[in-house]
Amino acid sequence: MAAGSPHRPYTLSPHDRGYLLEDVWPTIYFGAARLPAIRSQVATQPWAADLLATLRAEADAVVAGEEPVQPIERIGWRHDFYSPRTGQHLVYDRTQPDAHRDPGQAAAVTGAPQHRAWVLLTHERTHRLMRSLAVLYGLTGDLRYASWVRDGLLRAVEFFRHDELREGNSHQALYFQPLYDGPALTQFAYCLQLIRAAPVWQPGEIEAVIAGIFERGIPYQQAFLKVIGVHNMACYVSAAVAVAGQVCGRPEWLELGLRHPQTGLLGLLRDGFRDTAAGVIDGLWYEGTIFYHHYSICPLITLLELAGELGDPLATHPEVRARLRAGLQGPLDLLDLDDRLPTLGDLGDPHVMRLDTYRHLYEWGAGRLDPAAFTPALARCASRCGRDGWTALAFGPATLPPAAPPPAAHTLLPGPGIAVLRDREHQLTALFRVGPHGAGHDHRDKLQLCLTARGALISPDLGTAGYSLKAVHGEVYRATFGHSTLLVNEAGQREVRQASLTTHFETRPALAVGSLRDAWPDVTATRAVWFDPPYVVLLDDLQSTTEQRYGWLFHAFGELTVTAGDAPPTLPALPDKAPWSWLTARQRGGGDGVARLVWQTTPTVALHLHLLADAPAELTWGQTPGQPFEPARRTVLLRTVGPRRRIAAVLEVPAAAGTVQGLRLAGETVVLSTTSGERRYPPGG
Repeated sequence: MAAGSPHRPYTLSPHDRGYLLEDVWPTIYFGAARLPAIRSQVATQPWAADLLATLRAEADAVVAGEEPVQPIERIGWRHDFYSPRTGQHLVYDRTQPDAHRDPGQAAAVTGAPQHRAWVLLTHERTHRLMRSLAVLYGLTGDLRYASWVRDGLLRAVEFFRHDELREGNSHQALYFQPLYDGPALTQFAYCLQLIRAAPVWQPGEIEAVIAGIFERGIPYQQAFLKVIGVHNMACYVSAAVAVAGQVCGRPEWLELGLRHPQTGLLGLLRDGFRDTAAGVIDGLWYEGTIFYHHYSICPLITLLELAGELGDPLATHPEVRARLRAGLQGPLDLLDLDDRLPTLGDLGDPHVMRLDTYRHLYEWGAGRLDPAAFTPALARCASRCGRDGWTALAFGPATLPPAAPPPAAHTLLPGPGIAVLRDREHQLTALFRVGPHGAGHDHRDKLQLCLTARGALISPDLGTAGYSLKAVHGEVYRATFGHSTLLVNEAGQREVRQASLTTHFETRPALAVGSLRDAWPDVTATRAVWFDPPYVVLLDDLQSTTEQRYGWLFHAFGELTVTAGDAPPTLPALPDKAPWSWLTARQRGGGDGVARLVWQTTPTVALHLHLLADAPAELTWGQTPGQPFEPARRTVLLRTVGPRRRIAAVLEVPAAAGTVQGLRLAGETVVLSTTSGERRYPPGG
């Protein structure tokens, strides 16, 4: 593993480190068809030969010191493997079933839910080791590897006999839910394929594996596909059914998993990456989240590669390839200038979510889909992390060019309504998300602005921790309250359907304008964002037929200093129930002037905000949880009353001292006074 490599074996924890043999999460699975490509890489490329040597050394340690452990216990929920005290993902240790290290504090976390999650992770680690050892057997013929895999398959047969462990689980899944059954079955199928001819079997054992694992497990997967429709879970279940069908000689399984019109490969791609009204393929998986976007693509690639192995026309279908290409390009269009990915929607730690996390997808994309489009991104990852993992060996290009800096052009994802504005000179990236609402993993966060600058994560979307942290998950991470956007009468947004985003990247300064028409009853909210580095200038226009209390929220990391008036208008007190109970250490000020706020994000990076409403406004500031809970964010809320209100703001992350000296509203124009003169937004306004 390369120094600094963010290799995280099957968890979302940046603190986990394991064998490369364990691969990454989510994984692109493959079988015997890729062995010739791996042999070719190893024979011709020093990096590949070194990588295989590392994998073999790890494999030797496993077969000498471990058994394929699959505890016959009830499987738990992955999302229970989080600390309720710090929000950190717990660190998996195969030797510690009941005391789990919390990276955020010294005391271990214990409890039945965490133990059951540990049981899941233990099974899954064994499955991944089995899969890697099976591939190594196919490459080397070393019977030690095949014997270890055979023992694991027979132990899985025993585990699959325990139908009582299905009771109470989603759709009677054995591994808690069908989503977890799917990868297990896919890996077992490829393990069987890869060692089937090895002289390690006793008479009748292969038949016992087919009957005991697949004949028992696949019917539950088939039943699930009938009810789930297009979903990230269906991607994994369809891959399992198709791969098991190929390996076990069950053409009806193969047909269902690969070619079903709704949950087969083409159906999942058509409805998962939908067309915009203009006929453009939406580059973000429809569930509205960066994590589940990547999560869904991996089994779709497994299905595509299976189609290619079978000579199925789906493998070269133009629409299949175009939609997968859009799915790999979409995240690239969201990157900041340091190759950070935003944590939009559910799951992911904003402090560690990067393109490097998903570099295996770009190994496949550069090697198998579109080298011109995806090799530059892969080269940047390789410059930081090297070439590692099975996907690089099985699918990646043999050589890479020197890494070039990330592109600095502005980008637009029209489907989810996301504009990303970048400036390399000032090392500034602003992400503006408008809508409409996606599916179940999306958040009520439209019109939010996220900011990174000068290498620092300043004001990100937090994503979420595990779903077991229900209170903070629902009341902060998913809620409008947890995002840098707008509120009405202290209420968050409804699921937005009537949203629009227009962009003018060609103008100087660049402009993006977003509008919401159904986020709150009888309210239209419009936010204009002028990207004029070193400044990001906002003008919010909120309108209703009746008087409303409009709220303007902003969250950022760093100690906060506030300069504001001391005569705020008399407004109703903020509610004392959630989500407002999460805003602690409150202070209050305001009036009819400009508020000046500075977040010292790092010792050398500070965010300056000047904020003004067109009527007297109350300012409340305090602390809200981060994700994980620490470091916390410092949060500001401006409230002002009227049927129509306009709120102007300018954000600056200066190289040294701030250059903004004043801010005022002149009708529909924001006027900014700086050390170099006056600026007006819109220009000429």
